[in-house]
Amino acid sequence: MKLRIPFSFYPPKFLYRFSNAFLSVGKKMVSKNKNMELYFSQSDFPIKPERYIAASIASTILNLIIFSLIFIIIFRAGGSNPLFGLLIGIVVAGFMYMQQLNYPKMIISKRIRNINVNILPAIRALMIQLNAGITFFNALKNIAKGNYGVISEEFQKAINSMEAGVPAVEALEKISRNNPSLFFRRAIWQIITGIQVGADISIVLKEIVHSLVQEQMTEIQAYGGRLSPLAMFYMVISIIFPALGITFLMILSTFIQGLGQNYQLILFGILALVILFQFIFLGMIKSRRPPLI
Repeated sequence: MKLRIPFSFYPPKFLYRFSNAFLSVGKKMVSKNKNMELYFSQSDFPIKPERYIAASIASTILNLIIFSLIFIIIFRAGGSNPLFGLLIGIVVAGFMYMQQLNYPKMIISKRIRNINVNILPAIRALMIQLNAGITFFNALKNIAKGNYGVISEEFQKAINSMEAGVPAVEALEKISRNNPSLFFRRAIWQIITGIQVGADISIVLKEIVHSLVQEQMTEIQAYGGRLSPLAMFYMVISIIFPALGITFLMILSTFIQGLGQNYQLILFGILALVILFQFIFLGMIKSRRPPLI
């Protein structure tokens, strides 16, 4: 079995066998956290949550041993206390373990982003095909074959279920039940309701597109309002402060003799801080971006 675990550098078969010793611990952690099973079903993980946790624990123990030995050797060769190497190994292994536990949530966030970006063009394309006289099943199949990211994958699952004899309503309910995107679930529920009451699906899709467009416009306006203070923060931190700081250092260097010798080093430090703030600012903008755009 292939285990997809970040910060795991070991053969999957070996890690799978070694993780058997911690499988009971994984089951206890899953029983205490009821949302963990939901996270794994929404992230479309091919393994059970207790197996993933057990493999993460096994990988963390191996990382702790290996990194601790590496840092202990480095500190001993440098003439420092090797206990510092052990502490660094524990910190590194602990960080990797936390990243491994959060990995399913990261996958869910990526799936939600992918679905929300593609849901409006996918529903619009489905509506256009129905208006052109294509049957609902064939229209779904075309979307599944199209380039709509996770939505194409979800519709392909529904197509496979329908071809196996499952009714359309049940197939759509199945793909919407554990989907992490609220917009996707809402759209599928409206389609299911339209099928159950015998309504014209193209009209239902038109209403879904209209509601998504309105939601998108509302989020864009809110996003524009959030960008104003961020732009002010960027101007102050990345432009005004460095300019004033450099000017102050130039004036101060004429009065303090030793400062001129380290003037170039200070400038490089200011440049590094400006670059760091640039990345922080880009991350803040990306994290606050509306889900539908």
